[in-house]
Amino acid sequence: MVFKKFREILGGRVRVMITGSAPISKEVLSFLKIAFCCQIHEGYGQTECAAPASITWSQDKFSGHVGAPFPSCDIKLVDVPDMNYTSDDKDEGGNPMPRGEVCYRGYNCFKGYYKQPELTKETIDTDGWIHTGDIGQFTPYGTLKIIDRKKNIFKLSQGEYVVPDKVESKIAQSLYIAQVFVYGDSLQSNLVAIIVPDKPVLDKWAADNQVTGDYKEILKNQKTRDLIKAEITQKCKAAGLHGFEIPSEFHVTDVAFTPENDILTPTFKLKRNEAKLYFLKEIKEMYKGAKLQGEK
Repeated sequence: MVFKKFREILGGRVRVMITGSAPISKEVLSFLKIAFCCQIHEGYGQTECAAPASITWSQDKFSGHVGAPFPSCDIKLVDVPDMNYTSDDKDEGGNPMPRGEVCYRGYNCFKGYYKQPELTKETIDTDGWIHTGDIGQFTPYGTLKIIDRKKNIFKLSQGEYVVPDKVESKIAQSLYIAQVFVYGDSLQSNLVAIIVPDKPVLDKWAADNQVTGDYKEILKNQKTRDLIKAEITQKCKAAGLHGFEIPSEFHVTDVAFTPENDILTPTFKLKRNEAKLYFLKEIKEMYKGAKLQGEK
């Protein structure tokens, strides 16, 4: 009596549905399975493997993963030691939980990029494995779970790709912003940012605009937040960025990114995974406590 109405929304005869392109939260997936009274498969893959690399099994009662390897290809995980993902990783109970970059090969995989041998060489190794740039882990049931990105590019929940370096470079053009870390999550539809102001410039602005108190109080002042928000929006729009590329939430901090606190490399490049872990509390707050990719 209850779910018949949901079935009829789709015509009443749908037997199978497939979701892909971007991750779907396990809570939403579980609800859809119940409401539409049909099998819903979640697939994972890329254009380079003609779409599917793995897909969930029809009888699997668990959600939050992308299934087992597709019959036509193999999947392996390669250690990414600089991000602390290895085949020797264990969960909280000490059980094996191998993690690493997702690589696949098989009859459904492409041979290379058209007239782009250098790009092909970057993607396909000498043994024929295609490197995805995604970080995955195998569950105790042998299924694959995507938990992070190795490359500096990611998808938002609506399937839009974002290159954070590009967004950061535009925001950092502001006189008031010294450093910026843009974070996006495949389970969320918006970007967030950690902002480190240029202290001398901000101090002068505060004095000129009657914003008083010590530096931390200045950072929390609503006038300061309005200034930073306006700068983020103006710089992004002036650069022609799309709406989904503009951070909708931000946290202003007095903690500079340095090699000493492990947020920068010795050559002063941003270490994204370390920055995420360092500011995880602030990121969670900006997402209103919502679950991030890789969290249980």
